[in-house]
Amino acid sequence: MTKTYALQRNLGGENLLWSQSPKPSASFRGSTIFTFIFGIFWTCMVIWISNQPGKNGSQNPVFFKYFMVAFGVFFILMSLSDFCRAFFSIYGITDKRLMIVRKYPWSIELESFFSQDIEFVKKVKKNDGSGNIVFKTIKVRSGKGYRDTDIGFFGIDDVDSVEQIIIRNFRNNSK
Repeated sequence: MTKTYALQRNLGGENLLWSQSPKPSASFRGSTIFTFIFGIFWTCMVIWISNQPGKNGSQNPVFFKYFMVAFGVFFILMSLSDFCRAFFSIYGITDKRLMIVRKYPWSIELESFFSQDIEFVKKVKKNDGSGNIVFKTIKVRSGKGYRDTDIGFFGIDDVDSVEQIIIRNFRNNSK
């Protein structure tokens, strides 16, 4: 089953107005790039340091080496998670809701946003007409405080037309 089929299967009699898979490159943001570079730097340094002999010719414990390398690989994989997630995702707009569908090999994840869920429409447009549409912000617990997380359609080709579809179909229906 493809992700397009998973989207169509979850329409439930609604009219599909627009759909597109996100561009995976849109998932690379400043914090993601920093995490990726840090993970590579960390892993390389640990491998280099752990292969250096000690003052008396002894080697570092093998467990330490593998644990620290795994720590660096974790940072690299964590930074690539959004990139990989985009390959499994498809966005859709129907006459009743905005949909984000993720079709994984083991399951289908569906997020629906109805008119009362759409807080605002924020458009970020690049020179080529592509960009992001953000329509909701949620607070996520992070350490001792909270941080805002944007929810929307990221890495879409024609951001202007998608914004118009959302405004035309959900502006009069909201709150």
